Amino acid sequence: MKSLVIIIDAWSTWPSKYYVKDTMHRIVDFIGTDEVGAVALATYSSSNQIEQDEPFYSNSQQIFSNETQVDTLRRQWNDYIPVYTGLTDRIISNMTLREYQFGFAALHPLQILYYCNCVNASIENIYFTGFMFDMCVKDRNVGYVELNALNNAGMFSRKQNIFVRSDLTDSMDGSAVFNNDWVLVSDKKYLYNKN
Repeated sequence: MKSLVIIIDAWSTWPSKYYVKDTMHRIVDFIGTDEVGAVALATYSSSNQIEQDEPFYSNSQQIFSNETQVDTLRRQWNDYIPVYTGLTDRIISNMTLREYQFGFAALHPLQILYYCNCVNASIENIYFTGFMFDMCVKDRNVGYVELNALNNAGMFSRKQNIFVRSDLTDSMDGSAVFNNDWVLVSDKKYLYNKN
């Protein structure tokens, strides 16, 4: 339960040639394991919109606006325009979280930092899932490159292990390709090791 899973761009609009539905089912299955304590849903549409997928949206409203003492975080959250467009695929938006799991929406690294440092400081593993590995999972605001940079800068109160499982993401060209920045630690599980 010390792991946070970030799901990036699990859109309902991906063309069928990418076979993302199978990967989405595997993401949901992984979230159903005891290892996962929290899920951050990062569905990017336009820069100022936030999808109202529940319970993710309401939980974020609670922690990033209603409860926080951090004015910058509150203003950032309140600047989003809440929308429900159905952009998040139903496989993901309708998944059932376990009683002890917390689901929230996050589009900015400050939100992930706040969650891991102030809401659930027991998080020590961050898994990146979603689409596409070589683009959005890598380069979005809450992608592994940005969060790893924050991790290396000591911004997390606890050093995070940055993981990707090869069966929980896809790339535009098929399977994700892991370069020398990644270390295979077990079957399909890679640790990001870039300083």
